[in-house]
Amino acid sequence: MKVITYLKQLYLAHLSKPVGDRTIYQAIRRHRPRRIVVLGVGDGERVARILHLAAQLNDAKLQFTGQDLFEGRGSEGGGMKLKDAHRRFATDRVNSRLAPGDVQSVLSRMANSLTDTDLMVVTNEHAEVALEAAWYYVPRMLHEQSVVLCQLPGAADAAFEVVTRKEVEARAARCHQPRRAAA
Repeated sequence: MKVITYLKQLYLAHLSKPVGDRTIYQAIRRHRPRRIVVLGVGDGERVARILHLAAQLNDAKLQFTGQDLFEGRGSEGGGMKLKDAHRRFATDRVNSRLAPGDVQSVLSRMANSLTDTDLMVVTNEHAEVALEAAWYYVPRMLHEQSVVLCQLPGAADAAFEVVTRKEVEARAARCHQPRRAAA
């Protein structure tokens, strides 16, 4: 590995701003994920850094899925447009798939196609009710070594905490998903 590349990786993991994102970069350096899911793309800066760092650490092509409201944010703003996200995240090293919509509807549609996720990053950009219901779909997406990082409530630069597999399953169990009635 080139010295410059190594120093950039160290910078991201230990000196980068916002401070709260350092946990993500440290997890990427430690686990070298190939299948990454980010719930809440936001302005795209964090995701761009995540993908760049993960691509440097992996020889294989990355599988990235990003969920966001994109244009659905309305006048709130603060996010990027779907078209811009496609341009920014799809590279020769990253197979990018973007999913517009709220977190619960996206995961209900896509959870079965996102199995074997290595790293899942959940930002605090979601409505609390939608995020609570979305945990129901997360356990089927993970394997034994998966890392789930959830941003603490607060500002957009709030810290991330590791959510254990046991806690993911407990959050999923608290969800009350209605079953379809037999015809």
